[in-house]
Order: sequence, then structure tokens, then C-alpha cells
Amino acid sequence: MGPGDEIRVQLYGKENASYTLAIGREGFIDFPSLGPIAASGQTFQQLRSELENRIKEQKIGVEAFISFGALRTMQVFVMGDAYRPGAYNVNGMATVTQALQAAGGIDTVGSLRKIQVKRAGQKVIDVDLYKMLVWGDTSQDIRLRSGDTVFIPAKGSEVSIDGLVKRPAIYELSGPAALVNVLGLAGGMKAAALKEVSVTRYGETGMRVFNLNLSNQHDRQFVVRDGDKVTVKPSSTEYSQAIAVKGAVVREGVFSFQPGMRISRVLQSADRDLKSVTDLNYALVVREVDAQRNIEVLQFNLGRALQMPGGEDDIRLQPRDQVLIFSNDATDRLKQLASTQISSTSIDNQANQRIQQQVDAVDNSTGADVSRAQLAKEDKMTLARVSNTTKTEAMVGASRQALLAPVIERLKAQAAQGKPVQIAEVRGEVKYPGVYPLTPYSRTHDLIMAAGGFNEQANVIELSRVSERGNDIAIENQRLDLATANRVTGSPLVQSKDSLNVLPHPQWREEATVQVFGEVKYPGTYTVRRGESLQDLIQRVGGITPYANPNGAVFAREALRKQEAERISLLRDELKQEIATMTLRRQSSIANYTSSPAEAMTVVNQLEDSKAVGRMTIDMPAILSGDKQADVMLQDGDKLYVPALQNVVSIQGMVQFPSSHVYDGNLSVNDYLSRAGGTKKQADTDRIYVIKANGSVMLPGDSWFGGRKSLEPGDTIVVPVDSDYLDNLSIMTSATQILYQLGVAWNAIK
Repeated sequence: MGPGDEIRVQLYGKENASYTLAIGREGFIDFPSLGPIAASGQTFQQLRSELENRIKEQKIGVEAFISFGALRTMQVFVMGDAYRPGAYNVNGMATVTQALQAAGGIDTVGSLRKIQVKRAGQKVIDVDLYKMLVWGDTSQDIRLRSGDTVFIPAKGSEVSIDGLVKRPAIYELSGPAALVNVLGLAGGMKAAALKEVSVTRYGETGMRVFNLNLSNQHDRQFVVRDGDKVTVKPSSTEYSQAIAVKGAVVREGVFSFQPGMRISRVLQSADRDLKSVTDLNYALVVREVDAQRNIEVLQFNLGRALQMPGGEDDIRLQPRDQVLIFSNDATDRLKQLASTQISSTSIDNQANQRIQQQVDAVDNSTGADVSRAQLAKEDKMTLARVSNTTKTEAMVGASRQALLAPVIERLKAQAAQGKPVQIAEVRGEVKYPGVYPLTPYSRTHDLIMAAGGFNEQANVIELSRVSERGNDIAIENQRLDLATANRVTGSPLVQSKDSLNVLPHPQWREEATVQVFGEVKYPGTYTVRRGESLQDLIQRVGGITPYANPNGAVFAREALRKQEAERISLLRDELKQEIATMTLRRQSSIANYTSSPAEAMTVVNQLEDSKAVGRMTIDMPAILSGDKQADVMLQDGDKLYVPALQNVVSIQGMVQFPSSHVYDGNLSVNDYLSRAGGTKKQADTDRIYVIKANGSVMLPGDSWFGGRKSLEPGDTIVVPVDSDYLDNLSIMTSATQILYQLGVAWNAIK
């Protein structure tokens, strides 16, 4: 205790009172009714004991509870390699570590092991912070007194510890230390560490490396010196006495190897160990055969291996073998393809939303920063993400390709002169066409099993082989029937780079169906034979009803629908680029523009929502009359819709009021335009056209365009937008025309 410290005294019993007493400069406290009491230099326990005794002696029947009050403030010095050396005011209970904390800690060159505490010019103690930090020993963290100096010298010897230790770092040594003690500073070694440790030492003659084994007591006591680097090496991550199982199994992983182990020991039950989609006809063992870890592949029938333990297919395993089990489920691939399409659509929609936001920013603010180059760059990044997603998901879905890819690459890498690559290809009508590894003495039957077997339409096989004849390379082709090629024993041998092409039956055709809707006697789905025509189909459906409008019949073909969808997608992308260009022009020019990017983006959004129809224009009345030239040969997926007669004419596009009107044979195109309120100022009146009910287009140049007999029920008059109004957005004209045509087709179907 010293001047400035306070104590609190609570009296109870015969007398109740509370006092806060401070030690004065002379070292006394002034206790009421007891007089001055010497306090300076005593510990708190000594002072409390003395006060309790004085109170009991001089105040009969009074007890006292004595506690610390405020502590005095004292000044100490933190010098040397502290982060902020200087004088600091600390409380009277401050310790060495609290003083170091007040100075911001120790500088990077300061010692943690030889900190000195000096009092009145004499060293009191050397503090080793490692005892506190590493072992939790706080015995050297003494309390300071006023005027004490904490001195931090420069650090001494250092050693670097790296590798598989718990606290890799650079450690300060208090002197030469045994290797085992130095490793103790780093918390010891990790479980995966090798018992062999290397110590690198730099001397006048150069660098020396000491390889030490911690299992050896002599090596454990190896003396580590200043500047040494200790490296704890990891154990090998390679499995030495294990085998790996991958693929369509319930539990993939690494299993402990035991002498005499076979496939039936690792996979004991099809119900317990295999998935429901596991291919029981094809599985592989990938085995390392030499010190270079070159591989060979062994093929076996998994079903027979489980049914007949110890048989030919129940291969005896060796350490480091990999067992590959494949899936025969096509549903997984279809799901992956569907998720890929959904993912692609989602990413594309996000890209459209981003462009829309940038366009809105340009319309609403002159300070928006939109760069055509940036838009193009982001679009490329979007396409790259879609491409990467598609590739990744396709690889996951095709389990054979995913499991075989590293095997094929290793076989290619180990091929050399005189050691041809052990792979062959299967193409055509098999379940899983692709490249497959060859086993010793592979036969065509083995390749067919690897490819999942024949498809239904398989008919004959062509075996192609590359052979060398002197300096020439020739390709030999051999025809095989299915039975010969698929014999379990005795089928032809397969060599490196052979190609097995399974050809379909020449008369084979997948079942083709077409759909008929609308005003026919028997609408529905029909199976059609090769060479059947639309005229034949109409006869099969019983012909059209009296309420049908044959002129408005819509005939759609799947191949055309796909082409139309691609065209819409291409137009949409081109229109985005032109909108980006327009956006840039509006920022960099003070010229007035008649349209805005936001108006153009509405067309992009409409293209996004539009569904392709794939309409083929047909002359239905001519087909019904038996005209062979107008007839159409049917294909799988064709659709025919015969609408009911609607006695209306529609007007779309740049008119005041797009609408539909009752057909009047006495009215011309101009008359109907007048009934729609006339054209807008942005209309291109020189390019007005009519989409006929059958899907054909009547242009203004036709001689009968303006006549009253030119229009028929179901026709649509289209007034396009003027390209000048669109600021020369050339793609906009094509885009709007497609939208109008799609609208007419869908309106007819509805």
C-alpha cells in the first residue's frame, strides 16, 4: 500500500458507519476516533489485520468489514523494443504484462524471453513470456511499483519450425535447446506427421541438412542453434494396403486390403451394397503394374462375381486396386439435361434483367455509365457460365464418362513406341457410345458390354482396324453379325484403336405420331407410317366439320419450330446489342432521338415470352380437293389445327386502336385501317402487309392488294413501325414481323 490508495471500512454492530480512507503523503490514514495509523509499505492483508485488531480493542461490540477502494496511479517506464516505448500511468496493482499492453506490446525485433524489470537501477527479475504463453506459468508476472522500468532487449537466437506441427512459426530460443524441446514450443507434431525431421543449418561453409529420426533418443536430443530451420515432413498420403471403390455403390470409399481379398469380399450383397441403377454386366478393376505406376484394366461381370464367389469374374484384388462400378440409368442423364436447360434459361433471364436495368438508368438519368463493351463482356461471361454449367452437368449425368475419363487419360499418357494405347471406340446403336479401355485379350463382346449392349434397332457391326503395312497405314473393315460379335467366348479379339460401329436396320424407323385438333370429325393423336401424307391423314380423321375454316388451317412441324426458336433467340441477342449501341449513343450525343432504349426493350421482352410455332403454310382447300402437288408428307411430331370459321379481320401494329372487325367483302385494306382509327405517325405506310389466314403474306406490290376481294375472313392487316422512328434499329423490323406472325398463328389456334 502507498500514498493515494483508498480503503473502505464498514462498521456494524454497536456502531454503524461507513468510511473511505485514503493514505496520505506521509503514509498514514486518519481513522475517526482511532487516530493516525501507519499504512504505507504494508500489504493490504497486513493493513486489514491491523485495522480489525485496533477496532476490536478500542470499539467494544463493533465489527468491521474492510475492502479496497480506489487504487493509486503510479508511473512506470516501458523501454527498449516496445511498440510505443515511454512513461505510462498505471494503477497500483499493475503487473508486467499490463504495462506491456499499455505500451502496445512488443515490437517485431523485441525479445519475448529476456524482458527485464529494474527498480532503483537494479534488475529485479528476468521475465520469460514463453512460460506464460506456451505453458501458462504466470509466476514471473510480478506487480510493479512506482518508478519501475520494464526493459525489452532485442530478440536473441531464433529457430523456424515449419510443416506438420500444431503452431508453425518462428520461435526465440533462450539458448541452445534440444530438438524435442523446440518442437514442444510449436505444440508438438500433428498426427499425420512423419517421425523423420530435417534441420537446415546455415554456416560459413554453406548449408547443411540434418535428417533426424524422432524415434531415436539421440536424435531427439539434437541441439538446435540460432538460425536453424526445422521441417516436420508429412507422412505419405498414398494408400499402401487399401483398395478404392467408386461409382454406383451405396458406400464409396477406401477399404482395408487383406491378402486373398476378392470382389465378393468388398461387395457382398447387391441389395445392401449396390444402388438400384448399378450395371451388373460391366465393371472394371484398375491396377498399377510397375514402379512407374502404369496401369492395366481388368473387366468383369459384377452380377456373376456376386452370384459365384471365387469364380472367374470374382477377381482377386491387389493393394492399391481401384474398383469402378457403373450405372445403367438413363433417367439421371435426362434429369441433368433438364436441369441444364432450366439453369441456362435462368441465367439468360438474369442477363435480360440486367440490360433492362441499365436501359432504365439511361432513360431516367443522363449520368448513367453504360458501356457497350461492358455489356458485350458481361454477355460473354453469361454464355461462358452456361457452357461450363452444361459441360459439368453432362459429365455428372454420364457416369461412364465421368469414371472412365481419368482412366482413359492415364492410358494415353503411358502409351509409347511399341506400347500402343489400350483403348477402343464403340459407335452407333449401343446404349453408351464412347471410348473404352481395353483389357488383356479384349473381345468384341467385352466392348459391347462396356457400351451397355445393343439398342433395339441394331442390325450389323463394322469392325474398323488401323494397321501398318511397311511405311503405309491402312484401315481394314470387317462386317460382323450381332450374334458373332456378342458371343461370350469366341468373339473376335479387339486391338488398340479399333472402332466398333453398330449400324441400324435399314428399314428401322421410330414410331411417328402426329396430332390433329380443331374442326375435324375425330381429333386426336395418330400413328403414321412412312410415306403417309396430310391428305391421307385427313381421310383417317373423317374429314373436316361443316364449321371448319380450311383457309385458316395451321400446320406446324417440329423441325421448323426449332429453327424458328433459334431465329427468335438470334434476333433477341442481336437486338440487345443494338440497344446497347443506342444506349451508348444517347450518352455520348446531344442529338434528339425519336425512340428510347426502354421502348426497344419491350420488344426484347416480347421475344423472350414468345413461343415458336413452326408453322408451314399449306393450301388446305387444294389438299381437300385431292391436289397431289399441294399435299405434304408427314413427319414425326407434326401438328394440324383446323380452326372454326371466324368472320373477322384483325388490324395490328402502328394503328390508333388495334382491333378485330366483322368481315365485310365490300371493304378494302384502307377501309379497315380507317375503322381502326388510322395509322400512327411512326407507322411505315409504304410497307403495310396482310397475313392471310393460311399464313401466307400479301405485300403492297401485289396487283390485288388494295382491292375489295383481296381480303378474306381470318386475315390480319399489319402496319409495321417506321425504321427511321426506331433510330435505324435494323433488327427491330424483323423482330416485330416475327411477333406479328406468331401472334396470328397462336390466335388461330386459340
